[in-house]
Amino acid sequence: MATDLTDIQASSPIRITGGDEAYEADVILKGDGARRLLVDSETSISTELGIIQESGQDITLSDVTNYDIYVASGVKTVSGFAIQVSDKKVFIRLEIDGVEIFDINIEAFKEISNLDAASQPPLYIAWNDNLKVFYFTPNFPIKSETSIKVQARSAPGQSKKYIASIIQVG
Repeated sequence: MATDLTDIQASSPIRITGGDEAYEADVILKGDGARRLLVDSETSISTELGIIQESGQDITLSDVTNYDIYVASGVKTVSGFAIQVSDKKVFIRLEIDGVEIFDINIEAFKEISNLDAASQPPLYIAWNDNLKVFYFTPNFPIKSETSIKVQARSAPGQSKKYIASIIQVG
């Protein structure tokens, strides 16, 4: 049965159910008059959170194969990372469960992104040209069922270095 959402009072949520009533959701009225789906979610960080830091690596990256900065198998989550390289002529790659999430050409990305600009679009990735650091900062951790790989390689014909990283995983 459909409910007229204009009659919702702030103190009385409306329950929406699927046709077989196997699924339910509550709609609440916010103070500004907007209707929102009530979501019960975890906002805490798992005690399995690990922050893995490497520095002073000075590893020359191949321009053909990816260097493994972080590799893990099993059920894990990645909630962000920062990778410092010697130059923007590098590709940074994230693979989860065998699926390539991104393979970013930092030099090309730098041409369309400016971390120093006052207003930035809400992207999960950023490049700081002064520090030579690539950032991946998703709003929510990404869960893997089988594997996570964070990798880097030099752009074709280049010989750049991986210097440091901070990887947040759980």
